[in-house]
Amino acid sequence: MRWTAGAVLAFSFFLLLPPAPRAQDEYKVDLGEIEKEIESKSKAPLSLNGFLEFEPKLFGADSDTALYRLRFFDQNEGETFEEYPFSLRLEGTYTAGNLSAFFRGNAEVKYSYDGWEETTKLLEGFATYKHNAHLSFDAGKKLVRWGKGYAWNPVNFIGRNRDPEDPEEALEGFILFRGEAVRSFSGPVKTASLSAVALPVYDNFNDDFGKEDHVNFAAKLYLLLWDTDIDFLFFAGASRTTRFGFDFSRNIQPNFEIHGEWAWTSDFEKGAVDSRGGLSRREYDAISYLIGLRYLTELETTIILEYYHSGQGFTEDELKRFFDFVDTSYETFTRTGQTGGLLRGRTLLK
Repeated sequence: MRWTAGAVLAFSFFLLLPPAPRAQDEYKVDLGEIEKEIESKSKAPLSLNGFLEFEPKLFGADSDTALYRLRFFDQNEGETFEEYPFSLRLEGTYTAGNLSAFFRGNAEVKYSYDGWEETTKLLEGFATYKHNAHLSFDAGKKLVRWGKGYAWNPVNFIGRNRDPEDPEEALEGFILFRGEAVRSFSGPVKTASLSAVALPVYDNFNDDFGKEDHVNFAAKLYLLLWDTDIDFLFFAGASRTTRFGFDFSRNIQPNFEIHGEWAWTSDFEKGAVDSRGGLSRREYDAISYLIGLRYLTELETTIILEYYHSGQGFTEDELKRFFDFVDTSYETFTRTGQTGGLLRGRTLLK
């Protein structure tokens, strides 16, 4: 079944219809009162926590596939290989009146088929000024996660996307400046908030985000409309092309939630390779989307089912041509020892 943009929009509109009246009163939680109670109980201005983790892994691989040959043609890893990562995570918060600061750092030592590897990163480090209950500002290195999906977020325009194979992995933020305003209402729209972000990109300053020497802007409008969470998102800047999208999340039952995302990216540039290694590039407007369900069973087990499509990925024909190129390059390598084609394939794969 193939979802079109029109089908996603129509389906989302259906979800926004007011729910049918219920025979019994709904229980409503006053989040403001909960926050006040938590703040009153938290007297210590400084908090530190963290953990040390050792997570050995055993991988099984099919040595006859094109991707295996591309990755391990110059190594003899066999069909199984191990990985031994040791990681230390530290994070802390300091609060003084309306001003607070937060940091999260990660250090990892890992042994794998590539040998020993050591990385140390400041994942987040930012300050927050909360002017009042309706207005706040952030400045520093902050992870922004826009979107309702659990495995992937096509509307996450200014953050790093999750790895679908490890969606809970801690990610690194970008240096940015953010302001957020929140208002509550008594009509169909219960809550509305607007977040505005400025993200500069310069040499050694968010330089992995996109083109340098530019300041980019993004915004998110959040609405709680008829018990449905809705976001409208927008990005504009010269480091990446213009893009916009929306997402939604709604509880059909207390233990059953449906969510989705839709994103449009203008002038996306994609490179593809043919079976002989010829590289071509084209620009087009890419559409990506996600639809998912989240269900909590009586045994407190959460089941998440999601279907997503990336308009920025390879088509079936493009993938076939790429795999044909890898197979041809591998045959050349086994006959002559030449690695040029396989090394080029590795670059295209990143």
